Amino acid sequence: MKSFILAGVSAAALMMAGSAFAQATSTITQNSSLGDTANVDQSGQTTGTAVSAITQGGAGNTANVTQADNEYSSTSSTSGISQQGTGNTASVNEQAAASSIIQSGASNTASFTQYYSQGGPQDTNNITQSGSKGQAFVTQFDDNAASNINQSGKTDTASVNQYGGSSTIGQTGNTDQAYVTQSGANTSAQSYVTQGGNNNAAYVQQVGDAAGAPWGSVTSVTQNGNNGTANVYQSGYNAQSYVTQNKGDTGSTANVTQTSWYGYSNVNQSGGSNLANVAQIGVGLAGSNETSTVVQYGGDTANVKQSGQGDSSGVTQGAATPAVFIDFQNESAGVTQKGTADTSTVSQTAGNFLTGGYNTASVDQTGASDASSLTQGGLGNSASVTQTFGTESSTVSQTGAYNVANLTQNGLADVSYITQSGGLNTANVLQNSAAALSVVTQTGAGNIANVKQ
Repeated sequence: MKSFILAGVSAAALMMAGSAFAQATSTITQNSSLGDTANVDQSGQTTGTAVSAITQGGAGNTANVTQADNEYSSTSSTSGISQQGTGNTASVNEQAAASSIIQSGASNTASFTQYYSQGGPQDTNNITQSGSKGQAFVTQFDDNAASNINQSGKTDTASVNQYGGSSTIGQTGNTDQAYVTQSGANTSAQSYVTQGGNNNAAYVQQVGDAAGAPWGSVTSVTQNGNNGTANVYQSGYNAQSYVTQNKGDTGSTANVTQTSWYGYSNVNQSGGSNLANVAQIGVGLAGSNETSTVVQYGGDTANVKQSGQGDSSGVTQGAATPAVFIDFQNESAGVTQKGTADTSTVSQTAGNFLTGGYNTASVDQTGASDASSLTQGGLGNSASVTQTFGTESSTVSQTGAYNVANLTQNGLADVSYITQSGGLNTANVLQNSAAALSVVTQTGAGNIANVKQ
């Protein structure tokens, strides 16, 4: 084993230590197969630039670089570590840095800690791991730091903890896991996770230490394999979440929770047997204006809960059916809205009179001035709409036979429209309103309509 420990190696750098343009430079190359260790300490460089380059070939190597040990100096740092074997470990502590770690073997570990720099450039880092069971850990304290992690093996783990800034994680194998926490008080954050294999999981949390913070954070999770899990939690104003579980992706789950105002959630699941859960909690104030859009292609379940005012929910199931024939699968959608002036749109089009498609939709609106639109195409569908309080409107359209529509309105001036175009359908309407309008249209034979006002 060979071990190197350096602390300010350049004579020129030492001569310039008192200068604002001082630079400490370290270069280490180790090519044995005995498990080498390289330690570089440039933390005494309080001004100027610290530069470190480490190259290690072989297995079981360790590289440690320290270019800052606090968050108060104005040093600008650059560090590059390249390890080509298996079972290697690379660790970097720095600030105002633009650095990278490249590891090409299996079971390698890479970690960055980048401190806040007063007046220096923002921190950036790149981690590339091409073997399996890689682990990458990043901690950044700058408001606008940037982290980029690429892992191309299997069973990889990536973890990013930022105060603010941008995080990008790309994983191409199976059973990978990505964790992102962005906790800036008033700083918007961006998180992008792309996973290409099966059984992968992504967990993104964007929170602030003050009510409604951070502003305008964005999360994007894209999973291209089967049985993926995407969990997104956002607490700031105007947060945006995009979860895409792509064509052919089956058995995946998307969970999105937003707890402030003006949130936007978009879930797109292109395979079958997927689950989408969206909760938007607008803290009960006027003008929460949360928006949720769920698009699913077959045999899926969508649950949307909104508790603010002026919220909008759109659920489309069976939209633009892809090449895989999935008309025999059933859809389930549940929408709960508790605020005022909410709108809900549910469309279930998977299935038809010949192939089946027994879809279920439930809409529960408890605020005033709510509106619901529900469309079902298939055979033996069930639609349930409950609206309580105020002036409500509901439209239900069902094609095919053996469909059931149940509508209950307990507002002041309610309007209901039900259209059933096949035979042997049932429509039940109960309106406990001072001024109510109910219109039921049924074509075909053997239909039943029950209206009580």
